[in-house]
Amino acid sequence: MKKCQHCKGDVPKNATKCKHCSSDLRSWFRRHWIITTILVIVVLSSALSRSDEYKNPNPNTSLETEKVVKLGVGEEGVVKINGSDTVALIADPDSYDDYLNAMTAQDKYGIAELLTANKLFLVLNGTRVKVIDREMGIRKVRVLDGEMEGRAGWTAMEFVVK
Repeated sequence: MKKCQHCKGDVPKNATKCKHCSSDLRSWFRRHWIITTILVIVVLSSALSRSDEYKNPNPNTSLETEKVVKLGVGEEGVVKINGSDTVALIADPDSYDDYLNAMTAQDKYGIAELLTANKLFLVLNGTRVKVIDREMGIRKVRVLDGEMEGRAGWTAMEFVVK
């Protein structure tokens, strides 16, 4: 037995209506199944479009049309973005999401905030790196030369090439 939320009367556990006050005892999602279905579709399409950002986190930069060779943990390569002098490396995956949001919104203050908080640093395009970790669509790399030698950061896997 369970209590009705409206009249506090006792009703069977599997009841959908209260026998005392006729209140609907189903959850909001079951009562509004059409709205629930629409919400699920919106959330899924949003999540799928969000995954596209990982393929190219800088909407103003075109990716190379040649096939990208995915580097695994322990492999060395370079960070490279066509048409750019620098490549952004982000301190942690959570900050990477903040970076993507700022880039998508073209929020220069958000980017500056990440830079001043040391959650983002720049290396020259073509800087040698070693892949030290990976997550879906992104790679953590250790910088092997230049001013930022020894630092580690995350970038899109497409930007880490042989």
